[in-house]
Amino acid sequence: MTKFYNFSQCNSGGYFDDDENVCEEVIIEANNHQHANEIAQKIGIYFNGCSTGKDCSCCGDRWDEVDEDDGKNEPMIYKTPVYKVKRQTFRDKCYVYYLNGTKEVIEFMDKNGKKKKDEVRYTMTTDGTTYNVYDKVADKLIYSGDGKDANVVYDTTTGKITVEEKDKANLNDKEQLALLNQNIEIALLTKDEKWFMELTSQRNELLKKMGEE
Repeated sequence: MTKFYNFSQCNSGGYFDDDENVCEEVIIEANNHQHANEIAQKIGIYFNGCSTGKDCSCCGDRWDEVDEDDGKNEPMIYKTPVYKVKRQTFRDKCYVYYLNGTKEVIEFMDKNGKKKKDEVRYTMTTDGTTYNVYDKVADKLIYSGDGKDANVVYDTTTGKITVEEKDKANLNDKEQLALLNQNIEIALLTKDEKWFMELTSQRNELLKKMGEE
């Protein structure tokens, strides 16, 4: 039976490593603790940072290896299920890596049990597949990537995200353009430059295609 192992990051040197692979909290599903430590190193987590000179000796190691006693039957941070963890000043999300290769991005709740409005922009698998993610309930694009189209079902009660691949043929050119324009406005409001550039590029390509037809 697999277990879930939590790697909690120390802000060694006064900052957190935060990118598409790691953030403040990382949870990995694995066969045992050795397996979890192996997977952790593959996604960019490293150990003994002080002794290798990567981390601040005053602050301590950024990451620590887990042992078998750290394994939980479900994704948890300390004794709290990850979907119920409250947001803190420097800890607002968690990445969960499942054994089947799926990566889940979980935004923590505020003290009132509510999520941020822009909870999740994307989800991806560890094999590198990036999804164009749609909010299935609101029927709108919430992240435009370079890969497969998918619906995202976001459970506001549990915070759990389910991704279902979507046939892009379901949207005609005008519908795709409307979604892109809508999200360009969101990207501008949130000052998300990277997302804005991606959306603008896709809109230009779509307009070019529509003009040629």
